[in-house]
Amino acid sequence: MRSSDPRNLGFSLMEIMVALFLVGLILTLAAQSSVGIYQRWQQSIEMRQIKSELTNIRNRAFVEQRNINLEQEIAATVDLPDGWSVRVITDPMYNRFGQCRVGEVSGVAPSGREYPLIIQPPTCRAVQPS
Repeated sequence: MRSSDPRNLGFSLMEIMVALFLVGLILTLAAQSSVGIYQRWQQSIEMRQIKSELTNIRNRAFVEQRNINLEQEIAATVDLPDGWSVRVITDPMYNRFGQCRVGEVSGVAPSGREYPLIIQPPTCRAVQPS
């Protein structure tokens, strides 16, 4: 509170403490929401990497001239980001001609959240269902 005395023209200690408390509270709330945004962004980048890996299996099948059963060879064929796993629901079965059947898989994030993907024939592109 300000005094009418011209020598006391500043803020009181209580006013400064309240202002600093409010600034700290706002910064804490902003930091918490930015961590969540960063984690979602990181997971979307890693999910794009998994989709690319799944799509590139068709190239490997064609180059190696062999059929690839994703369910049996998931560890050897897909380079996953740390902590991620892929759960095969319906095996797309890539053939030696670089084609595949319809398949369903889920990318499982380190947090346990699943991201469903559909492998679309004949190009074997991994897409998220809409």
